[in-house]
Amino acid sequence: MTKKQFFTAILILAGSVAKQYDATAFPNTITLADLGNQVEVHLASHNFDWLDQTAQELRNPDVRLIGGNSQLFQFYGAVASYEDGIAPGNTREMPFDTKRQMLEQWLSAKPQSLAAHIALAQLWVFYGWNGRGEAYTDKVTAEQWRLLASGMEKASSYCKGVDGRSDPHMYYLRMEISKGTSSPRRVRDELYVSAIKAYPTYFHFYRQRANDLQEKWAGQKGELQAYVASLVRSPGGESGLVAYSYAAYNLMLNIDRSSLYDSTGLTWPLVRSAYATRQQRYGLRSRDWNALCNFAVAAQDRSAAKEALVKIGQDWDPAIWKERKYFDSAVAWIMWEPKHS
Repeated sequence: MTKKQFFTAILILAGSVAKQYDATAFPNTITLADLGNQVEVHLASHNFDWLDQTAQELRNPDVRLIGGNSQLFQFYGAVASYEDGIAPGNTREMPFDTKRQMLEQWLSAKPQSLAAHIALAQLWVFYGWNGRGEAYTDKVTAEQWRLLASGMEKASSYCKGVDGRSDPHMYYLRMEISKGTSSPRRVRDELYVSAIKAYPTYFHFYRQRANDLQEKWAGQKGELQAYVASLVRSPGGESGLVAYSYAAYNLMLNIDRSSLYDSTGLTWPLVRSAYATRQQRYGLRSRDWNALCNFAVAAQDRSAAKEALVKIGQDWDPAIWKERKYFDSAVAWIMWEPKHS
């Protein structure tokens, strides 16, 4: 499909699909770029009071960005992101040592700051996982294992002796550290139960848990499938559907599209309902529409894929499709029509 054909297809679809998403329906949200830029500016200017006050205000899990992500989750991602590091969509312009020194200055100036402890722990979690890389276990080098261990040890040191129960992200970090240090499975189970009991709508826990229950990590056969099915009952209701969308998203990133539904227990009707609920409550970002399009292609639902494609336009997302050629291949399948004799 040529670029001209692509845009022609999008224009045709735009005229046939109703109810375009209106971002003004969610005027109290800001973009991830806005939040990240604010965090970078205040950290660089040593405005530590602003950082602490902002973290305190964002500890309500229902203070969100468009799409449903907790602003607190993105706050810590932004404050701990660095150049060439793993972080959830932030600028990452500062070298690691520059960011580390800034966060250490924050903690030195305000040693009782819970947010500063968590930010440094998050920085070292990013460092550890970035050092390990994404290779399968048998391909990870001794040096990569050393970097992971070093990062998790440092991260753990910033969590010790700190009462983090007032901040949902502390639970998230402790689960990441537990995974990175190969703690016994029961430790991760206990952390997860405590986390969702305290903050059932910090939806990032459900994505994290779905990843952990894959058999390549800590899951037993059939456990992942049972888990994703359970989310519609607990937390249940609309929150359960949103939680389902978070778990589904993580699995979609990690599992080949051809086996996505068969191997995970996910079902397309529930995925579609989950994203519809999420759209109604929080709106959807371009990344969410890209994900939904990919889910629809996996389910071979051309109609739903076309609706998502209209929202995407030319804004394809490498986080979802990996390479442009895979997006183009999906578009070709979506736009295919049988020839009539």
